[in-house]
Amino acid sequence: MQKAQDADPFLKELLDTIKEQAEEIGQLKEQVHQLTIEKERLAANAQSSSTANVG
Repeated sequence: MQKAQDADPFLKELLDTIKEQAEEIGQLKEQVHQLTIEKERLAANAQSSSTANVG
């Protein structure tokens, strides 16, 4: 059982790292989602602008 106690700081560090990375992944996914929405909005505006200028 002593070995498990010795491993605790190492396991805690690993779990902390995993938690931080999971949070960062969540933030990056949200950023990708927001950028996708912005890209679609800009594309829609560009299409309606070019359509309005025809003729």
